[in-house]
Amino acid sequence: MAEWKIRTCTQMCFSCRKTFPPEERFFSALFFCPPEIERRDFCGECWNVMSRSETLAYWILQAPEEDLNPTEVGPLDMNRVKRMIKVDLQLPTAPPGLAGLLALMLARRRMAKVVSVEPKTIHIRFRDEDEAVKVPAPTLEGDALEKAQVALWSILDQMTGGSSKPPSS
Repeated sequence: MAEWKIRTCTQMCFSCRKTFPPEERFFSALFFCPPEIERRDFCGECWNVMSRSETLAYWILQAPEEDLNPTEVGPLDMNRVKRMIKVDLQLPTAPPGLAGLLALMLARRRMAKVVSVEPKTIHIRFRDEDEAVKVPAPTLEGDALEKAQVALWSILDQMTGGSSKPPSS
């Protein structure tokens, strides 16, 4: 099984090369570019005119006010996070895309690795486990994306004791 390395955001649009000003929302997407998975970031204008047919997953981010260390996560209970991704967020009653958003967040923070992809599915492996977990890719837009992001911030608040800061609207 190959291990995919997904880079952090570039803080500039892949298409027009515009730098994202602090606190501006932008889009990140994963593309399969054999033999790798490539992450590309887009400003809102470029994102709205591009075709998303080849994206494996995409999500909205916000440019930070300052550079943050991506490995500093806070006091996460990884057993609880793993259970959520493997079981709780896979249930039909779970918000669509939330398992994928949480899995990609962990991959970005190097707490898990994306090991393979299929259409609409990501396979991740946690650092201390040998077996990969199948997670639906978060291909969400509009209200569904906003609801999944709100739910993700709620989960992060529970795990960090309310110290996580959601992006402002």
